Amino acid sequence: MLRNALLAVLLAVVAVSATASPITWSPDGKQVAVAFKDGVAVASVDGSGGWALAGPGGKCPVWSPDGGSIVYSLPENGVAAAWVYDVKKARTRKVAAEVGPPYAWREDGQRFVGFCRLPEGAVEAVWFNLTDRGVTQRRALPCRTVQEESDDVVWLPETDDIAFVGRDGAQADVYIVESGDVTRVTRTGDIVGFALSRDRKELVWGRTGPNPKYILVTLYALNLESRGSRRLPLPDRIPALNPNPRQAPTGVGRAYPAAGLDALALTVTLAPAPAPSSACWLGKLDGTGSVVRKWAGAPGGLAVAWSPDGRSVVLFDGTVTLVGLNGSQARLPAR
Repeated sequence: MLRNALLAVLLAVVAVSATASPITWSPDGKQVAVAFKDGVAVASVDGSGGWALAGPGGKCPVWSPDGGSIVYSLPENGVAAAWVYDVKKARTRKVAAEVGPPYAWREDGQRFVGFCRLPEGAVEAVWFNLTDRGVTQRRALPCRTVQEESDDVVWLPETDDIAFVGRDGAQADVYIVESGDVTRVTRTGDIVGFALSRDRKELVWGRTGPNPKYILVTLYALNLESRGSRRLPLPDRIPALNPNPRQAPTGVGRAYPAAGLDALALTVTLAPAPAPSSACWLGKLDGTGSVVRKWAGAPGGLAVAWSPDGRSVVLFDGTVTLVGLNGSQARLPAR
């Protein structure tokens, strides 16, 4: 168990990467693992305590679905490596050299996937089995990078397949790897959010609207069995953000669909008057909701993660704030 003073030091550091997902929930919704500038820490949502997990350089923690492990990235000699923390045994070990984030777990909690940068600049997906302590599969990908948001890669249920958001420059699209074959699902280049539905039957993604004065974001769901897609019923106009063309954000940062497909968190760029600023909106897919955070600078300064029950999010900008769909807010104590 972590001494309270050590956790306080970790929670006091104000730094968040715009490219790496810094926060993840435990499957039971009682704890969060957070990557701060000076290390990764786990803290209880009720403020009752926590422990240190990794030192400086640790990032992108992802909790396994069974709650028994946390995989995270901790570089060695400047090269990413995957480490796994055994929650029950309170032990950490390096399991995959040169395998970096984002990470995603299979539902059994014994296998995960990460990504490796190849010498020629390409990227490769790497599957690792904790039981056998070895790599089970590698697949070179057609995109140049994979975003480090943990939400941007998911393990498809009851398979050894994955879906992820790949990027080529400013273009971001959804890809699926099935039985070693890579399929490019979208070709719009405008993906800003990604999730697997709670029933694990649909992939969900967000696309930026062609003009934020009129449409901020559109949401789509792909049925993994039929491969048919549908547009989710998010209104073009969200009263708290773009009620009319004269009152609208200038751009979209990132969309965070809830796994229940009934709610959304959305970060946006506000008009630069007098200086650039951003906001985070939280609400239902009928457009009801409110702006729950405003801050100076770009949308990348804030990370958002949905709770397993879909009733609240945590916002992380160096401090952790629990925000409920009912409007409640509470800062996680730095104990």
